[in-house]
Amino acid sequence: MPDEGSEAHTDERAHRREQGGRRDGAEYTGILLLLPFLLNGRHRWSSAILHALPHSAWERLVQLGEPFESAPYPATIGGSWIVYAAWPLAAAVIATAAVRRRDL
Repeated sequence: MPDEGSEAHTDERAHRREQGGRRDGAEYTGILLLLPFLLNGRHRWSSAILHALPHSAWERLVQLGEPFESAPYPATIGGSWIVYAAWPLAAAVIATAAVRRRDL
């Protein structure tokens, strides 16, 4: 017979999920897809965020030679490769930490 405290805890989690307390992957994917359109490269902080996204890294890697536009803070080729290496590693760490139950 479960004690009343565990039932209350379960009911609280169910209520939180119904109220939208838990985020799904679609919201985060939407943020990553829209973020490049909301930022520009004129400021150092917005350039740093833009250069840390995979789309911007890909754009820099497919350019031949120097950047076509004269941006005040252009992305580097080495930094773009680091972004490409860091995103899959971060995704693997998050997926490993987020999975609480595993089939053995």
